[in-house]
Amino acid sequence: MKADLAYASTSVFETFPWPGPITPAQREAVAELGRAVVERRQEIWMAENFGLTKL
Repeated sequence: MKADLAYASTSVFETFPWPGPITPAQREAVAELGRAVVERRQEIWMAENFGLTKL
């Protein structure tokens, strides 16, 4: 087996270090902003015909 680094959502996103204490409302606000960033990025990529392959 190779010893290359591997990307996995469980080791990247699900280990986000939340500062404490944090309320569920604060956590949801951050999640909503993250969704908005992803949605906007997709809109730009679609409009410019640009994606990860070209990147």
